[in-house]
Amino acid sequence: MNSIRKLVPVGIASTAAAAVVAFALAPATVFAEWSPRPLPRHAGVETFQVAAPAPSADCIAAKQAIVSARAADRSEDMDESAAADATEDQTERTALKALWTKLISACAPQLAAITKPTSAQLTSSACVTAKTNLKNAIAAERAHEMSEANSGTERTSADWQEDQAEFATIKSLFTTAAAACGFTTR
Repeated sequence: MNSIRKLVPVGIASTAAAAVVAFALAPATVFAEWSPRPLPRHAGVETFQVAAPAPSADCIAAKQAIVSARAADRSEDMDESAAADATEDQTERTALKALWTKLISACAPQLAAITKPTSAQLTSSACVTAKTNLKNAIAAERAHEMSEANSGTERTSADWQEDQAEFATIKSLFTTAAAACGFTTR
């Protein structure tokens, strides 16, 4: 019985020591496989934007009225008490709602002038051909990149230059497809 009592503290101590060593070495095992790699560079980002007409003077004035009303409300809320604030906030909400209605009526005619591509543009032979060419080029590029990854030639300086040329080709196909289908890019 005497020998078992001596082993219990030794077992607890060895377990505690093993736990401390495990926690001390945990960050080393996490960072053992980490190696800094450069982030992929994006040569350009394409986004679709619709060319909106310039806002009218009424639209700009309505936007400014909302900005001014909100700024006045904020400064007023800082100065007033909580009891008077509840009833006054309701009247301010009603006034702000009227300003938003005025903004919508002032700016809506400009938004109605924005045109989307029609179904005729999206199904035209030029659009369909341009989209098909773009899809085929992207599929070919994916297959080419996979073969480079498997052969080990990926991420070399020659590969980087080749990728830039391929990106330029895909970008021109994208621009052609956007023009043929009625989209604008910026």
